Amino acid sequence: MPVYRPRTRLVNFRVNEEEYATLLAACSQNGARSVSDFARLAVMRQAGADEKNAVSMQWRLAALGHKMSELECRVLQLLRLLEATESERGDGSREGVGTTR
Repeated sequence: MPVYRPRTRLVNFRVNEEEYATLLAACSQNGARSVSDFARLAVMRQAGADEKNAVSMQWRLAALGHKMSELECRVLQLLRLLEATESERGDGSREGVGTTR
């Protein structure tokens, strides 16, 4: 049998007649016992979704930062390879590199 924690806080908000009718319809469509239960579940679901989205965004930003670091390393490797090739040629010219004709 589940253990319930007593609900001691009250959250109150006003809606117009059209919004209330929409809430009643949503309650019956979703099998909620009351508008209060439906509103509580909807608000808590959204609050949890926002938190999950924030964590997901942090992970995606960290992954993007890691990929950018890898890309920077590879660009530097290519630059060194290009400079080594130019120094082997001895003239230091960059004919055909990054130019359009």
